[in-house]
Amino acid sequence: MQRNNKRLTGTAAQLVHISECGGWDAFLEKIADQVLCSFAQTYNDAARRPHLRVIGGTEKKFGGN
Repeated sequence: MQRNNKRLTGTAAQLVHISECGGWDAFLEKIADQVLCSFAQTYNDAARRPHLRVIGGTEKKFGGN
């Protein structure tokens, strides 16, 4: 919202948001940090899961075969 209580949309809203974040460089750094944290969390969650596989024995097939 601007001082006169009108809602900004489109490019004007983006420019105001970027200015409030401290400029283009600070905005991109913030976005990059968010992406990196999300990736690290997803990777760590996948790495914690056990990787199980059948060793020897008979394999059971599902689906009517």
